[in-house]
Amino acid sequence: DQTDSLSQRDTGWMQTYCSTNQEVLDTVLLSFKIAERVMLPSMVVLDGFNLSHSYEPVDIPSQAEVDAFLPPFRPELRLDPDNPISFGALTGPKDYLRLRRRMAADMAEAEDAIDEAGREFGQMFGRSYGQLDAYRCEDAETLLVTSGAVGSTARAAVDALREKGLKAGNLRLRAFRPFPAKALKAFVKPGMKLAVVDRNYSPGAGGIFAQEIKAALYPRSGVSVHGYVTGLGGGDITIELLQEIWERVDGAPKTDPVAATWVEDAR
Repeated sequence: DQTDSLSQRDTGWMQTYCSTNQEVLDTVLLSFKIAERVMLPSMVVLDGFNLSHSYEPVDIPSQAEVDAFLPPFRPELRLDPDNPISFGALTGPKDYLRLRRRMAADMAEAEDAIDEAGREFGQMFGRSYGQLDAYRCEDAETLLVTSGAVGSTARAAVDALREKGLKAGNLRLRAFRPFPAKALKAFVKPGMKLAVVDRNYSPGAGGIFAQEIKAALYPRSGVSVHGYVTGLGGGDITIELLQEIWERVDGAPKTDPVAATWVEDAR
């Protein structure tokens, strides 16, 4: 599950959650582009076993195409025997505060950098990426909200719900750090219900994505956030399970449950 990577959310690394092996490959290239602009390290997160131990055809760009997308990186500071400098040295409170404040500014810049790099990538390779990935959300009032590999399963669940005549959609969060608060606020509409599927758990608090979404939308107008914790330890999150979660939330009152709902079996 995602608890291991999410435990690093406050270290200052950018985090991107991928749903396919193609996206993993593409996000490695994108992460170099973005990290070299904002000078923050980047974590490309893929689901263990679901992606890391599965076969999937991917399009591998040529070296010439990659070089065109990623020009040579010339950092201002580098290891150089002729110009010795110190990296990672201990700082006092004043400088440490300034470093964290600089990190906050760089994270804010990264939001635009992610979208801009994703559009450029799409122009060159035909696959565009952003902070969010929306699927059949145009007329949906209840959305599954997912991250990682379950985002692909959620698309199939949405298709099955649509075949029943239900207005379902899936909103997948690719970016977690920086958290896409502005993009999320711009996307959701009053009256929407969000069924947040968390493949993680913060003891004493609940699902981590649900927490972050509630914080980002506060104070929000008429958007209810329902958190579901499932799939921990590598448990399956099936199409049927996601349909059940969506139907539960679609029929629920438009209020926020305080506690997350735990779903233990894969249906």
